Amino acid sequence: MPNARFAHVWRVLRGCLPWLAPPANPHQTYRNLDGLRLIASVGIVLFHYNIYLADAIPYTRPYTQQFPYFVDLFFVISGIVIAMVYADGVGDLRRYLNFLSLRLARLYPLHLVTLLFYAAIGWMVLRGTLTVLNPDRYDFHDFVPNLLLMHAWGFGNGFTFNYVSWSVSAELFCYLVFPAILWLVRRRFWVSAAAVFGIVALAEAVTALLLDAFPANPDYNVSFVRDAVAGFSVGVFIYLQRATWARLFDPSSLRLCGTVVFFAMLASLTFGGPAWLSLGLVYFAVFLHFAADEQGVALIPSWRVFADGSELTYSLYMLHTVVATVVVSFIFPRLFGHSQGAVVASLVAGLVCTYVLGVLMFRGFENPVRRRWRKISDRLLRAPRAVAKAPGE
Repeated sequence: MPNARFAHVWRVLRGCLPWLAPPANPHQTYRNLDGLRLIASVGIVLFHYNIYLADAIPYTRPYTQQFPYFVDLFFVISGIVIAMVYADGVGDLRRYLNFLSLRLARLYPLHLVTLLFYAAIGWMVLRGTLTVLNPDRYDFHDFVPNLLLMHAWGFGNGFTFNYVSWSVSAELFCYLVFPAILWLVRRRFWVSAAAVFGIVALAEAVTALLLDAFPANPDYNVSFVRDAVAGFSVGVFIYLQRATWARLFDPSSLRLCGTVVFFAMLASLTFGGPAWLSLGLVYFAVFLHFAADEQGVALIPSWRVFADGSELTYSLYMLHTVVATVVVSFIFPRLFGHSQGAVVASLVAGLVCTYVLGVLMFRGFENPVRRRWRKISDRLLRAPRAVAKAPGE
């Protein structure tokens, strides 16, 4: 009888394994960028989880302090991908609205689910049925800006609810102004480079002027939009000038430079290089990996362990905070206390749960909702000339 039960359990587990495998990525042309996106997502997870670890083991604290620069990597890659897919797809109002709808289909469903999860916790906090260490995180004055994805535009009061969604809000702002960025940057090389410089300078100036108009700390809100617009515009420029890069680099130099810069970026982010150096290496790494993809050069991020899991990038990014709230902050401390061993075990469990939840949510929620949203959007807004599907969409 025990053997029969074991065999039954094993059959059930084997049946679940296909669901737990990383979802296949149907867009494999830009494997270096795909792998970079996953590496950046894991870096953000490690940054937030190390906050818990450093409370128990303080000497780990310095090693992830610059990992937030991985978000800048997302913005640059986003500019490349959006220009790649939609450069000819936002030429009139209908196509522009369809573009925005398709991008919301990618971002909004999971954002809404995580927002409602934290709103439910906040409601229990308000009713007095749950006590939390950081009640300011559940500030319902920020609920509507979060719901409308405007909380990083100067309308939020801080890192509330699923705080990592600030980058989703900033990304949406980039989508809104994408036609203007495209119009400015789509020119000859030096004119295009000057336009990018002007966009970055304008974003800096507008941010400086607006910071005093909003109640939140200057480290929050519109400063995020500035960073997003800068990275996104650079990404658009990198893609539109791809013919120039093909003339500058041959495959062997790309392989050497790309590998050196990749490890230099990781070293600077891990060991706390100067901020300007870390950010510059992030931008340069994206540029070289895109140029390598254009020439079919496989760099380290194109390895299967990275590129084949890139469909989970957004899920891991948005869900790791939920897992940390439930597993790391709630379940493990109540069951096992706050010892170093318990904290380490909670983080290991959190990483495993983040992966499992990311796969299940992608397969069972994100992808189905996105496909359904896309069909409705195409039926209502799609222009006669079809718009291609974005990699990772």
